[in-house]
Amino acid sequence: MYLLKLALRPWKVSLANQLFSSGAMGLLLVLLSFLLWLGQGLKPVVDRMDREQVITAYIHPGIEVQDEGPVIDSIRVAVGASAQRDSETQAPVSVRRVNTEEFFSLIRNSYPDLAREVEDLGAEAKKLVPRYVSISGMLDAKAIDRVRAIPGIESAETSRERFKHIAGAFSTLRWVSIFLSLGISVAMLSGLIHLARTNSMLHRDSLALLRLWGASNLTMRAPSLISGLMVGLLGGTLAASVWVGASLLALSKIRLLSPLFEALPNPPAYFALLILGCGILLGMLSGLAERKT
Repeated sequence: MYLLKLALRPWKVSLANQLFSSGAMGLLLVLLSFLLWLGQGLKPVVDRMDREQVITAYIHPGIEVQDEGPVIDSIRVAVGASAQRDSETQAPVSVRRVNTEEFFSLIRNSYPDLAREVEDLGAEAKKLVPRYVSISGMLDAKAIDRVRAIPGIESAETSRERFKHIAGAFSTLRWVSIFLSLGISVAMLSGLIHLARTNSMLHRDSLALLRLWGASNLTMRAPSLISGLMVGLLGGTLAASVWVGASLLALSKIRLLSPLFEALPNPPAYFALLILGCGILLGMLSGLAERKT
């Protein structure tokens, strides 16, 4: 009971300091949790952007229409060996031939005048429109080389390099969030240690008396551990409450920024408990930094 009274003394003498420290810790915990979740959630987004691509393989003009079947089958075999299913949608690689009618439908909305001029050529239009196969899905970097090596394929191009700079930007954002998380963790722990050392000055004389009576190191640390536990519990409860109330709302706003953010996973249901546990653990760890009497 006496140790509990010593632990409560900072709350009686400097209540505002304890509440401010708990509130600051709670806000930093929310920010830390958000950055950690963002860094972890961006990983599958970056991986998907790095692997997902669309390959356009142009069939050689010398290949007759009736002979396209074996070429398309060879493409399926080539990309099927490198197909990687999406962990969320489980969508396989798509391989389809785009015929003349589909080509016109694709350009009619964007370039109606050009589509009309080509269609006016009649039968000659089929000679102007290239025959190609569209391949889309999760493919490795060497899939384009295997497609180009297939007999009957004149050329092939991929969208992989087109979005490389975007994937690099997202990857950088992920690592920045991780480094910021480490910095916030250090700053938060430093503030708690400073608070614990300040609180230890309020019961220094009482602890010195306990030491004269032969108190153990654990007994000497108990007031600071209990006081740190209370700060961590209050800050962790605040952070967990804010996270439960605002995480899904913040996620919905982030997903509106870009279609790529739609792949961000929802925060786990147990994340709030982890935040509360981290707050308690950090508070108790800060109690270990009390100055020895």
